[in-house]
Amino acid sequence: MNKTVCYSILSLSIIGIFSCSESNEVVEQKETGHLKIEQIQLTHELDNDSYDNSELTVQLEFPKLVRTDSNMVNTILLQEKSRRMNKSAITDSIFEDNQRVLSQLETAYQQFKRDFPEIDTQWYLDRKLDVVAEETDYLTLRFEESSFLGGAHPTQLIFFTSYDKKTGKHLYLKDLFTSNEIDMLKTLAKKQFLNQKGLKIGDDLEANGWFFPNGAFALSSNFCKTESTLILFYNRYDIGSYAAGATQLEIDLKNLVEHES
Repeated sequence: MNKTVCYSILSLSIIGIFSCSESNEVVEQKETGHLKIEQIQLTHELDNDSYDNSELTVQLEFPKLVRTDSNMVNTILLQEKSRRMNKSAITDSIFEDNQRVLSQLETAYQQFKRDFPEIDTQWYLDRKLDVVAEETDYLTLRFEESSFLGGAHPTQLIFFTSYDKKTGKHLYLKDLFTSNEIDMLKTLAKKQFLNQKGLKIGDDLEANGWFFPNGAFALSSNFCKTESTLILFYNRYDIGSYAAGATQLEIDLKNLVEHES
């Protein structure tokens, strides 16, 4: 584990000296089908001095390719790493490297402490990118972000993205299922959704706090398909309020075949 020490220039009369430590290490090695991957974890901590209990912690975890049967896979992983790990935690900007993300976040954190020196605050940003499904022709990445940056409440987001291993094309449900299969998936997913939320067929979804387009149940474009299962994921605010939380539907693809017959 490599460690460095850095400092931030602040008004000592307001919040004192910050100490910063960083580490970068391999936290996992795994093989998924045709791939061999190392999971790299970068941890960045910025601690206030003994005057309060405030701190800023950033943890970034992402895959590094060791072996693959597709040259395009490395390109896919590097692009997703850049898109996910280098995105500003405050704006929609994507930086050239994750150090800019850390620098911007430190600046915002330090400004918060200048504005509210009496508040003990624990800011954090955790991001993880991982390969969660791999077939002969495609692979699916899962990105999870959890954070608290001084707002009303923490946030958590999960996104699945599937790619063709030969072309790098972003795949959608229509690329992996026929139109008839998608119709059947919608029927199965809606039934599971209603059961999960304690609703019955014919109930008004919007009146019960669910905000689908035109009030009709719709499949999420945020999905992960394995050999046996389809996971559909709806983040907070996708179809409901923050209090309603996230929704995950998991469809056994064996039921899709049975439904078809």
